[in-house]
Amino acid sequence: MKKNKRKLKIILLIITFIIMILIIYVIINPYCLSDKFVVKYISIRIPVGTNIEKVKSKISDKKHWEIEKTELKHGLMFTKTGYPLKSDYGFSNEYVGKKFIYVQLAEYNLPFNTIVFAFFVFDENDKLIRIVIDREVDAP
Repeated sequence: MKKNKRKLKIILLIITFIIMILIIYVIINPYCLSDKFVVKYISIRIPVGTNIEKVKSKISDKKHWEIEKTELKHGLMFTKTGYPLKSDYGFSNEYVGKKFIYVQLAEYNLPFNTIVFAFFVFDENDKLIRIVIDREVDAP
């Protein structure tokens, strides 16, 4: 009976330890949270209405952020299901904004390798009008 209690205590201790590690990981890396949270997190640092040059400057100030693509000919296009597209594939979907910058924000491995990107979408006056999060997950 004492052996079973001891095993149960060890299992509970291991589970508690794993949960604590996950909580610390989320605190350290907010990009593994929901898209809505990541947009709010970025918007605090780069609010809607910010000029495109100021956005580029703030992106370059961030240690791990990297501009993947700058599109100045058209805005961000979405598929009919609401998925953002990096390039114009000839679909007859509507564009949002007039320009966008595609930025890699972070990469994490919980539970699969995931890369988090953001589309910074601008209007005709080069003002930020929207931030859209995109994730690429490399799962087995």
